[in-house]
Amino acid sequence: MKKHAAKFSFFLISCCLMLLTACGFHLRGATQLPPDMKQLLISPDTPYTDLQKILRDALHFSGVTTIESAADTSQTMENTYRLQLSPEVVSRETLSVGPDGQVRQVLLRYQLTYTLFKGPVFLASKTIQEERVLNVNLNQILGQNEEEATSVHEMRIDAVRQLMRQLSKIPQLEISTKNDVVLPAKN
Repeated sequence: MKKHAAKFSFFLISCCLMLLTACGFHLRGATQLPPDMKQLLISPDTPYTDLQKILRDALHFSGVTTIESAADTSQTMENTYRLQLSPEVVSRETLSVGPDGQVRQVLLRYQLTYTLFKGPVFLASKTIQEERVLNVNLNQILGQNEEEATSVHEMRIDAVRQLMRQLSKIPQLEISTKNDVVLPAKN
């Protein structure tokens, strides 16, 4: 009987694994950034904010070294990538109000705008937005503040994931010294 149970469990696990691989499921690994993006200058350099901690960890996990200033780079400034971050914006909007005039639902919005340069050449400027709907429970007002802070942190993590995916889509560029023409890199 134990022999049949072991065979059945092996069969069941095998079927589950085949189903997972057949549907295209795979674990997220490091984001593959352009090969020449080995060093990245982040400005403004505020390494102790939550956003920059998360971003620096993601970049480090992808094999990119963040540098403090242009003097720290082994590359020339012309070949150094620079990520300029605008201040992140978190806003709150009331979605619904109960019959007693108390707020029942709140929409949290998170916005991150960045600009990417390679040396003096502008590559991209994008805004990433995240939204979450929070239900307000007046009986747990202290927990509500913690839930809001957690939601903002999760939106920040999601925004960094989107930023990393967008950075992975930046094509390699060759910078021509003639008239500063930007050409796609040859493969």
